[in-house]
Amino acid sequence: MIITLIKKDRIYDIYLPQKVMGQFYVIDIDQNEEKRELLSIEGEGNTWIAKSNKKVQLLDENNHPIKESRIENNSLHVLSIKNEQEHSY
Repeated sequence: MIITLIKKDRIYDIYLPQKVMGQFYVIDIDQNEEKRELLSIEGEGNTWIAKSNKKVQLLDENNHPIKESRIENNSLHVLSIKNEQEHSY
């Protein structure tokens, strides 16, 4: 599975293994050109789960913060990166 982070000025991809297992991070570059681990993606059972953390808040369809969200093929998740004014997808 490929996870793509779409920001206003850049796109980042992470490739998850076929076997759902482990923990991975979507990594981007901040305003200071420093790499940072944003969204945590964890294998739980046979499902990949995206989880909010101190840096990133997942938002539901009404832009309300949620703790975690199941990742499915062709799904879209909105992220709010703390200390940034825009949302990422």
